[in-house]
Amino acid sequence: MIKILKKFFYEGEFLEIDLKRQINQDKYSNSIFILIFLKKIFRNFYRFFQRMLTKPSIRNKFALIEIKIINFFSKKKNYNFDNIDLKNIEYLEKNSSLDIPDLLSLDQVKEIKEYLKTKKKISIYEKSINKKMPMDYYATEKLIEKHEILNVINNEKLIKIMSGYFKCNFKLDWIWSWWSYANGENDSIGPQLFHRDYESLNFLKLFIYLTDVEGDDGSHQIIKSSNKIDLFYKISRFSNNDIYSKFDKEDCSTIDGKAGKSFLANTYAIHKGLRPFKKDRLVLCYLFSTCPSRRSPKIPPIKYSEINKNKDSYFKNKDIYDLFIDFQK
Repeated sequence: MIKILKKFFYEGEFLEIDLKRQINQDKYSNSIFILIFLKKIFRNFYRFFQRMLTKPSIRNKFALIEIKIINFFSKKKNYNFDNIDLKNIEYLEKNSSLDIPDLLSLDQVKEIKEYLKTKKKISIYEKSINKKMPMDYYATEKLIEKHEILNVINNEKLIKIMSGYFKCNFKLDWIWSWWSYANGENDSIGPQLFHRDYESLNFLKLFIYLTDVEGDDGSHQIIKSSNKIDLFYKISRFSNNDIYSKFDKEDCSTIDGKAGKSFLANTYAIHKGLRPFKKDRLVLCYLFSTCPSRRSPKIPPIKYSEINKNKDSYFKNKDIYDLFIDFQK
């Protein structure tokens, strides 16, 4: 029984922050163990529950209920309905994606890429197909050590759009970065096939290309408004033939761009990252949610006192950052 409890407590999803290392690094009272257990129980239950609601017409009703519950219990709101970017929010709701320019300068993109060159890459071996995935990831702990990566969220335009979209409090839930490798010989696999994401009932992802991306370099594709359409909602992967048997090709938005290109996407909509043929693709991705996913940190890994740059902005947006930053330390 103790082994089972320890496994439940310490083990997490792929790329999840090493909880055991976090606890060993700092002195915590016994109450932290109880709090973590409760968080893990709730987040596992929430994941199980929301992944039962795969059909868009049903799922979207529960998503609205979740927003009402959050607003009912929220003492402080990190959004302002009097100052929302209505035009861009309507575009995002209609098209399931929206360009958000100028989040990183070219110099910042180059600096992030140089920083990542020094970090270990993490591979995935897919047991179901008995092969290594054509992708490598970077540990989230290393990503959040880089100020330029974490500071992206302080962009006022970005916050304004997400605030109006969610219509309730939301949080930075997770950060990824990965390489997709060019290989014209293999078939598309995993996220290179059309699918939906089931991170939580209300979530958005922010993507930033760190390499130049065109159609043959791994462009993101998304079927506009498919997050509202009751088709292909099984938790599975779907071929082009499947999708285009019900959708027109004009319904598919292909997102190209130079390094630094950034966009929001509701990836509950049907989407995929095209398999790169010509050049490897490096992308940075942020998950925002109204209810934390199972993967999100159980203990904030960053101490506010140790942040050296832009402290006022982090504190101003602490309700968004508080899964990652401990503002008491």
